[in-house]
Order: sequence, then structure tokens, then C-alpha cells
Amino acid sequence: SLLIMLQGFLMHLRLVLRERSRKKFLEIWRPVLMRAMVGVPVELPPITKSEYPELLALWIRLRESVRGESVKNLNEIARLAGMDRMAARLIRGGGLHVRMLAIAAMGYIGDKSAWGELREALESENPALSLSSALSMVHIDPAEAVRELMPYIPKRKEWASFKVANVLKEAGADVFSAPLAD
Repeated sequence: SLLIMLQGFLMHLRLVLRERSRKKFLEIWRPVLMRAMVGVPVELPPITKSEYPELLALWIRLRESVRGESVKNLNEIARLAGMDRMAARLIRGGGLHVRMLAIAAMGYIGDKSAWGELREALESENPALSLSSALSMVHIDPAEAVRELMPYIPKRKEWASFKVANVLKEAGADVFSAPLAD
């Protein structure tokens, strides 16, 4: 009974410390990304490998909320911070959540060097992972992505049709209608 209480206390303590560390990380990186987003030169704080998933999540939230020059600025800071290289590694390893973050980041960064990893993830049995990969491929190169996706669509019965439609919509009607006409 005492051992169980101690174990519960230690789990709670670890959770509190992890959350405190996360808040500190966000207090440091959020202002850096915000300044970078508007084009203000920034000095990048150090980052550990274990912090990259949190940085990717923050960067993706910001990236999804901006347009225009801010997109270019955030993509540049992602490259400077090594997010592109780390995301390419994380696509293959780590838990599902981390892999999904890495796949989304690679699509938003637009780095075609990760195409092989994205194609591999496209073949995953996990429909969320494979559709995320499809969307990232569309973000990187819509025409090539649609050419690669078309053979999968009739075979992947576990892909929800509305999700496939969203991926194709993201590619653009002009892009996905050409292979359908062939």
C-alpha cells in the first residue's frame, strides 16, 4: 500500500516536472518563432533532441495560422533550427504522435528530400499516418503526389473518402483532374 502511494507520487512528480519543462521551453521558443515569423532576425536558443517534437508541434501550430511572407520566414527558421533534418529522422522512428508531427512538418517545410520517407509512410497500415503522408506529399509537389496517390485510392479501403477528397482538394482541381482524364 505504501509502495503504491510512493509510485503514484513519483508519477505525479514526473508529470509536474515534465509540464514545468514544457512551459519553460515554450516561454523561450514561442517569442523566437513569433519574431522570426514577422522577419525579425533572431538568435536560436539551443535545443535538445528530446525537445524537437515540442518544437515541431509549436512550429506547425504557427505555420497553419499564417500566410504570405510569414510562411517563408517560418520555413527558413525551421531549416536554421534543423527541424527539417530532425523531422526526416522522426518520420521513421518514434511513436505515432511524433511521426505525425514529423510528416506534417516536412509537408509544410516543402522539403522534397524527404519524399522517400513520405512514400514509405504512405504505405503504412495506419490510415491516419498514410493519409498525413499523402497530404504532406501534396504540399511538397501536388502533381507528383497525385500521380503517386492515384493507384492507392481504390486499394486503400480504410481511407475515409472525405479525407481522400480533402487531400485531392488541397492538390487543386486542375492537378487531380488530369490523371483522372487519362
